[in-house]
Amino acid sequence: MRLFWYLIPQDGPYPWRPDGTRKIDYSYLRQLSTTIDHLGYEGALVAGGGGGHDMWILSSFMAANTARMKFIIAQHPGRTSPMFMAQQASTFDALSGGRLIINIVNGDDNAGPPHGVFHAHDERYSMAEEYWGLWTRLVGGEEVSFEGKYFKLKNARITLRPHQQPRPELFFGGSSSAAMEMAARQVDTYLTYGEAPPQAGEKIAKVRALAEREGRRVDFGIRLHVIVRETRELAWQAAQRAYDRIDQGTIESVRRITVGVGSVGQERMNALSQRPLTGNVHDLEFYPDLWSGIGLTRTGNAVAVVGDPETVAQRLQEYRGYGINTFILSGYPLIEEAYRFHDLVMPLLRERDPGSISAGSPSLRATLPPDSSKTRAGVRSS
Repeated sequence: MRLFWYLIPQDGPYPWRPDGTRKIDYSYLRQLSTTIDHLGYEGALVAGGGGGHDMWILSSFMAANTARMKFIIAQHPGRTSPMFMAQQASTFDALSGGRLIINIVNGDDNAGPPHGVFHAHDERYSMAEEYWGLWTRLVGGEEVSFEGKYFKLKNARITLRPHQQPRPELFFGGSSSAAMEMAARQVDTYLTYGEAPPQAGEKIAKVRALAEREGRRVDFGIRLHVIVRETRELAWQAAQRAYDRIDQGTIESVRRITVGVGSVGQERMNALSQRPLTGNVHDLEFYPDLWSGIGLTRTGNAVAVVGDPETVAQRLQEYRGYGINTFILSGYPLIEEAYRFHDLVMPLLRERDPGSISAGSPSLRATLPPDSSKTRAGVRSS
């Protein structure tokens, strides 16, 4: 069981409100990253946040302050050349001692144009497959000359090899048919947003079948928010306090930027929070212990697991029953909730699956010698 946290330069008890947001600077981000490192999470998903930070530079600063945590860094194909991306990834991975995971993000209709990338939904996936195929060859040490539909390279080659062999891991999420097809062919871990376990299980079954058709095996992960307290009542009270601080202006602003953007995953998240709102926190409990109120405040993942430690552990185990082994979690504020989940839930997960979580020490994957990567992506994709 792989447990990751969230690292974003935007935090606070209610970070969608000016009066619920903390001042974020280098000192705060260093405290957050060292907390994640110290508590034994395998790493963190890095996001740019409201400040628009560059995720590669942010991760590089934080890698220098930590010893073992991995950094899941998002990369939109097409914003940089495959050659430049291969250099970035190899440099970060080599200098950090193998602590890079790349999260492939194809984005929605609004994500590409500011960067000069204009592709319709399915074409984004066609372009991405070409991009990551070239990237894989380059980080593998090939000299590449190639002329395709989207990219043209001549005598492209980098000499620096990444620490992880044959390459860093690739994470990816997407709910459309085109996304699932791409996941089956190219990625190592397929991510889903926090849908109800049966619905997440349906997507997993589809991707698994597509990967088997390609002669590959894909791992599965999920992105979730967590509100855990000592009792169920206290957890739902905390959710209610958050709900009470979501104003109509915030809801309307989020809906303006998430509706009709050409993202199937975002549409599925939108559907979970588009229910009649009476002010009762349970208005948005769409499945036992799963609350979609987070989706009123942000894009992307809309779902929180709410409950006491036993309840939260059971719900995560339910997801595991459908094949999910990687959990990317978060809670507001990030530092305090990282401790809370570590103290209240991790011991229960460890009891149920001894040896599955290594708290406070490097993960097995981080300490394997290069030869041991043969159980990972390079051989799976052969």
